[in-house]
Amino acid sequence: MKALALDIGGTKIEGVIVNSKYKVLERCRVPTLAHESKKVVLNQILEVVEKMMTPEIEGVGFSIAGFLDDKGTWLNSPNIPDVNGMKLRKYLEKRIDVPIAIENDADCFALAEHRFGAGKGTTNMLGVIWGTGIGCGIIINNKLYQGSRGGAGEIGQMVIDSKKPGVHNYAFGDFEGWCSGPHIVARYKKAGGKLKNATADSIHYSREAVAKKQTAITLEKMGTGLANLCAIFNPDAIVLGGGVSNVTFYPEIRKAVKQYGRPHLVKNVKILKNKLGDSSGVLGAASLILHK
Repeated sequence: MKALALDIGGTKIEGVIVNSKYKVLERCRVPTLAHESKKVVLNQILEVVEKMMTPEIEGVGFSIAGFLDDKGTWLNSPNIPDVNGMKLRKYLEKRIDVPIAIENDADCFALAEHRFGAGKGTTNMLGVIWGTGIGCGIIINNKLYQGSRGGAGEIGQMVIDSKKPGVHNYAFGDFEGWCSGPHIVARYKKAGGKLKNATADSIHYSREAVAKKQTAITLEKMGTGLANLCAIFNPDAIVLGGGVSNVTFYPEIRKAVKQYGRPHLVKNVKILKNKLGDSSGVLGAASLILHK
């Protein structure tokens, strides 16, 4: 049995063919023309499918930024603005002759890390994407939890400090507004940081006083957000993925979670770095077909 899986993000569309043992047999990657029209982006997706489709493919799984509601409408796509509100499932089912499955990219990340990665062996796990945005895939009793309309895990909109950070016109002090990569950089620059081409990584390692202060704020807000998730879901583990998760401040994050969480709720929760890296999205999408 083989599956075709596509990870559709704001910077790239990646397709892989995977066998029943989740071995990647073939890979194709193209830059996403994210700021072009909806028609252009959809044509890119179909071109990758057509290029890779073979008679052995039994289904196509899609990992998407944003999420689908119960009617198959693509909502809240953060980096591909023109697709918001389109009936994606209906569109793809009319054009692809094999069964399809579509999930949010954070859900696919969580599925992959739970089945093959850092969360393997856990029963209740959260897969938190910490990068350009912040999102979460939720595994409860070894099953993906999606909520009543597919929107569970939109933790980036969770208010963790009612004082807004004051950057990017965010109306509330939400998780993403404080801790996502672009907002860390914007907050640092607004505070007078001098690093050229600053990133969350370079800010963390800088000895500049402004950088140290902004890193401390990031850790405080991240610790608060993850401690809240521990109180709500009581997971075995939280696995972090996305670009900012590659910064090596895991000891500080674990310390912050313990500081801001109730001891009996955070004591045994493992805060882990992902194991699958960029492969998590496509492997999770493939599992939608292969692991039913």
